[in-house]
Amino acid sequence: MKYRNQTKAEAMRSHIESCAKSGLSVSDYCTQNGLVKSSYYYWYKRLTMENTPTGFIPISVNSKAAGSVEIIYPNAVQLSYSGNLDVSLLKALVCCI
Repeated sequence: MKYRNQTKAEAMRSHIESCAKSGLSVSDYCTQNGLVKSSYYYWYKRLTMENTPTGFIPISVNSKAAGSVEIIYPNAVQLSYSGNLDVSLLKALVCCI
């Protein structure tokens, strides 16, 4: 993602990585490095959210046999259902997880 102040974004990315490796709390790291904690968290959220998928997440649906279905989510959660499958039930199962 492009930021208006790319230099600041890269500096904060470096601080976030260093803080994680330091073993210090965020408060202690910020104090030792002259950072405002709220600014650290602002950039932390902003920089980590850029790698978070947005929108629809693909799932795979396998029809095992007549009247049964298996839904497999990217995080390995699996739903299996046997019986008459109503579309509204399928929608509820997919939306809830």
